[in-house]
Amino acid sequence: MNFSREDLRSTLVKAGDHLLTSMNSVNVITEKSKFDYVTEKDIETERFLKQKLQTIVPGSSFLGEEDGFQFSSSPFRWIVDPLDGTTNYIHSFPIFSISTALEENGKIIFGAIYFPLLKEYFWASEGEGAYLNDKKISVSQIESLEGGLFATGFPFRAHERIDRYLASFRSVFEKASGIRRCGSAALDLCFVACGRFDGFWEDNLSPWDIAAGELIVKEAGGTVEDFFGGDNPHEKGSVICSNKKIFTDFFKTAAVTYTNYKQGR
Repeated sequence: MNFSREDLRSTLVKAGDHLLTSMNSVNVITEKSKFDYVTEKDIETERFLKQKLQTIVPGSSFLGEEDGFQFSSSPFRWIVDPLDGTTNYIHSFPIFSISTALEENGKIIFGAIYFPLLKEYFWASEGEGAYLNDKKISVSQIESLEGGLFATGFPFRAHERIDRYLASFRSVFEKASGIRRCGSAALDLCFVACGRFDGFWEDNLSPWDIAAGELIVKEAGGTVEDFFGGDNPHEKGSVICSNKKIFTDFFKTAAVTYTNYKQGR
């Protein structure tokens, strides 16, 4: 698929930098469900992105977190999170991102994620590797969970899963040197792709949380699956990723512990 990558990059940078400068002027906060928030900035940014992205790839469909699905007969579809890390944003904690993925006939062919705080633009095109701004990136080369730094998220929309999460967390905690929770799954995936984190796992996510980062990690040399071993986690809502050397152990430690958990163990 030929489209202007520079137009896409400038669009994300413009939207992200505006979000950063507007962070302390949020006026409308709506609770979509318990602890799941949307602000006027989420909505404004998604509408801006929809207009721009459908110009970059004319006739494309669009799936966004806030405005939902807009169908067309085109084989191309954008999957967009206009502000991944809304709770952080509301609290002026500047760890948030914009995530965009382009599908062709259901297959992700391009992913781009912008981190406004550090002006970092992560991107990948199928078969071309992964990049941070203009520098090629790769996952870490750690060979054991011991000494590794991992990231996860907690089920703020599904509190009934917390015991399952804590069992998984403990399983990784007992082996790793540290675990972080940034509050933006898209950024967690990028940080695995460039080697800042050695692995990441989380459940109860949406396609727009995962789609772009999924491709970026794969193109950076990592393995990305859902919690049941499928290779399209954005379709399933759970994701676990790391380099290939530790993935089997990481999967057993984090995902299998999570999926096999039984209350009262």
